[in-house]
Amino acid sequence: MLICAVAAASCSEEIDVKLKDADRTYLVLEGFLTDLAFQPQSFTLTESKGYFDKEEVPPVCGAVVSVDDGSGPVYYRETSPGVYTAPFGFHGKPGNSYHLSIDATVAGEERHYEADATMPQPGFKVEAIDYAYTGIMEADSIWTISMWGEDNPGDGFYHASVAVNGNSYPYDLSLILDDKYFAGQKITAFPVAVLEQTAHNQEVYGPCCKFLEKGDIITFMALTLPKGCFEFFFSFANNMTSSAIPFFSSQPANCPTNLTGGDAMGWFAACPVSMASVIVDDPMRPDYKRK
Repeated sequence: MLICAVAAASCSEEIDVKLKDADRTYLVLEGFLTDLAFQPQSFTLTESKGYFDKEEVPPVCGAVVSVDDGSGPVYYRETSPGVYTAPFGFHGKPGNSYHLSIDATVAGEERHYEADATMPQPGFKVEAIDYAYTGIMEADSIWTISMWGEDNPGDGFYHASVAVNGNSYPYDLSLILDDKYFAGQKITAFPVAVLEQTAHNQEVYGPCCKFLEKGDIITFMALTLPKGCFEFFFSFANNMTSSAIPFFSSQPANCPTNLTGGDAMGWFAACPVSMASVIVDDPMRPDYKRK
């Protein structure tokens, strides 16, 4: 902020900055292949848009999406605009390899994309979670979610997310972390997430940001990530914020991807999941009941 103030004070000439539109359109892939047989496996495909564009992100419709586990392709059906879902019961298994194929029309051109992934062994076991009411700040209600569990030996990378009554937090409200603070250790009451209820969040993200009530179900999910996918999300997080690490360093011009065949963003990852849930009995409970 000081640098900006000095620059403004030393220059009185009006500067007209012209920003050009993005010179290409990317396919954007969101979603994972997990080992949860009871959970629908799905991907979301959209087109990228310019940073200053105010229109909604355009979905990629009419694509042909399949995942092959070596025994033949399993085709995903478009269940809503840009959302492709596998037949119920299809899921990944740790140790198996998978090949993703996408034929889609992006920016008016027919394109073909591919990616490969191997599902690692689970790196983390979530045994239980609990919640505590933190307080109210500027009329916003905040809860912290803590976890009990165990991290396996060796390097581990995780995508941690929370769902309220089955409504999952989106990528930009999820947590990407490695295990450097608890490598190979038992974990007790480790704070892993914050639930923040605001009118703005409810408007933008929907019921996942609702004010907690008695009977609500909070679910925490930890997905074990391959290192490349962790690096993608870390780069993605840097691009989503106004500052980079280290401070004042340049942000990555583009996030890494394992999709080949054209301009694309996202990462095809096959991830085992460990999860636990808790039922809310007192939304205003100030401390954890689980010991």
